Amino acid sequence: MGIFAQQFEDMYRMDYQFGWLDKNGLKDVVSKGYLSADGYKRITGDEYAQTETVSAQPENQ
Repeated sequence: MGIFAQQFEDMYRMDYQFGWLDKNGLKDVVSKGYLSADGYKRITGDEYAQTETVSAQPENQ
C-alpha cells in the first residue's frame, strides 16, 4: 500500500471511529475507489459486500 493510500485509510478510520462516517458511508467511499475493500474490512471488521444499485427511473416499455 502506498503512503497516500495508507493516509487516506487512516483518515477514514478516524472518521468511522468519531462517528462521522458509518458503514454505509464507508461503502460509498469504497464504491468511488477512495478506499479498498480490504481497507473497509480493516476499519470495520466486516467483509465489504458490494450492494446493487437500483435505478429510480422507470424503464421504457
